[in-house]
Parts: sequence; C-alpha cells; structure tokens
Amino acid sequence: MQIKDGIVTQLDGISIIQHLIPVSNKLARPQYPMKPEYITIHNTGNPGASALANSIYVDTVNSYTSWHFTVGHGEVYQELPITESAWHAGDGAEGTGNRKSIGIEIAEVDRAEETAIKFIAQLIKATGISIDKVVPHRHWSGKNCPRLVLPHWDKFIADIIKELEPKAAEGIKRYKNISEMPEFYQEFIKKWVAAGYIKGNKDGTLDFTEDMIRCLIIAERMQEK
Repeated sequence: MQIKDGIVTQLDGISIIQHLIPVSNKLARPQYPMKPEYITIHNTGNPGASALANSIYVDTVNSYTSWHFTVGHGEVYQELPITESAWHAGDGAEGTGNRKSIGIEIAEVDRAEETAIKFIAQLIKATGISIDKVVPHRHWSGKNCPRLVLPHWDKFIADIIKELEPKAAEGIKRYKNISEMPEFYQEFIKKWVAAGYIKGNKDGTLDFTEDMIRCLIIAERMQEK
C-alpha cells in the first residue's frame, strides 16, 4: 500500500478507486483534520448492493453520514482521505470513533469480507495502527454492526493477523549456502553437516535464518555444560 496526503494510491492485489465525497457536501464531509488511531469496521446493511452502489450513495447523501472506504470483492473505493474525520461511529461530534478512526464499510456481497481482511492488513502496516485498535462499530455506539462479522469477530481478527504475519517476515535474511553465512557461523554449520546433524534440502541447499543458527549454537553450548 502507498498513501499520499491521506489518499491510498496503490494496493497490493486489490483495485483502489478514488470516489471522494465532494468538498461541497458540507454535511457528509466536514473536513475536520484527523490523525487516525483506530480502524472501525462496518457492514453496509443492504444485502446485494455493490461497493460502487454504496460509494455513490455516500457521495450524494445529504446528512451527517460518511466513511473512508467501501470494500467489495477485489476492490476498494475511497470516500475520504484518512487525514479527515467522518460521521460513521455514532458517538457524537467529538467522539473518538468519529474523530479518530478510519471507517471501513464492507459491502454485503460475496467475498467482500475476504478482500476487507487483506485491505485492513495493508492499512495496519501502512499506518502503524495496531491490531488491538481494529474495532467493530458496536465498540463506539452499541449498534449491532458489522452485523455479518460480529458473530465471528475473533476469527476475523485472527485472519487479519495471518495476513500480517508473512509481511512481518519480509526482509529476513535466509542462508541457502554455508558460504553466504558470516564466518563465525560457518564453523558450526560445517561441523553439524559433517556429523550428519544437518542434511539440507534434496538439492544440497540449506534454509537457515540467523536466529535459527543462534538457537542451535545456544542449544549445543547448554548441552556441553
């Protein structure tokens, strides 16, 4: 994900479409500045209506109703920059939900929730908002929303965490050959290979991280003692 001035300009594996609420719509878009601390999850409440249909609705609604993103299957529509607050949490004009959280509406169509999980994981990584600050609409106002997600909320959060885990592993150096390793580690690996403790892959390569090697060295030294 790439974000510039509160606008998501790129997503990984998901289409992002800018469909911003016009600044002329003063009720839906008050343009209050915001530094987001939470991500609030909603369902649109209209089964079968596409993400685009919901996006068009919020662009033209003449009321204190707005949110930041509408998620469909494989697509996300951005309604507001994440640097502006929106009216979505039901906790009042100065409520933390409205003034400090990013509102995400998940369309009630097939596989929209699957896309939302991937999108939220990317948003967490890009903004630094922690997983414990991903909350349902109910958290702010008691409303039974997101109505389709609440019955399996714990699994929803667990699935987001699963999406985050591979990302957290990016950039970790993996050594395929002894010659790639720091010299200090090479003597240990050579010794273990010669003793038959390490056999490697079928093609003769290894697959070690530095932490794995360190753990093996510590285990050997503890055994010696």
